[in-house]
Amino acid sequence: MWRAFHPEVPHYKPGAVRAIERYITPSASVFEWGSGVSTLWYGTRAGRVVAIEHDRMWWEWVNERLRQRELSTVECRFSPPLSESEAEVSEWSRKLLELETPGSSPRRREFLRYIAEIDPYPDEDFDLIVVDGRERVGCILHARPKLKQDGWLVLDDSHRSRYDEAVDLLHGWESRRFSFGLMETTIFRKP
Repeated sequence: MWRAFHPEVPHYKPGAVRAIERYITPSASVFEWGSGVSTLWYGTRAGRVVAIEHDRMWWEWVNERLRQRELSTVECRFSPPLSESEAEVSEWSRKLLELETPGSSPRRREFLRYIAEIDPYPDEDFDLIVVDGRERVGCILHARPKLKQDGWLVLDDSHRSRYDEAVDLLHGWESRRFSFGLMETTIFRKP
């Protein structure tokens, strides 16, 4: 019901949307894995938004709406899954794969490039990083150095047990959990 009355806001939990809205300024820099309504929402509030999308149809949908709304401060990039032959193990992906333990979330090598889309940016470049796409544990590993001190990291669907490892990677960070029914979004603040 809440979504019906708020179709233009990110599909996070309502309390998380309100918290982020208070934090985002016109000078904020946002990086987002998983594009959508949230990308458009950030685009009207932040000075720079970089969104990464793995699904071509969804990427086209978002880019069409960006053009319609003339949101030139938003870059939505397409990062499709790698083919098996492309999914070579590099130094950064080896580190990711080394973390794998029995029972941990799966490490799908076809998303290694997607995970690493943030790597070319300088450390502490972003005020807000959103992890709402594929391979969230890997995304968080790559996101941590790219987030400014006191910056926020949003993990949507943090109630899912497969993201327990992602939450563990942010141990020691201040966190706020926002629940809506059985669903949850957690916002972490980098110390």
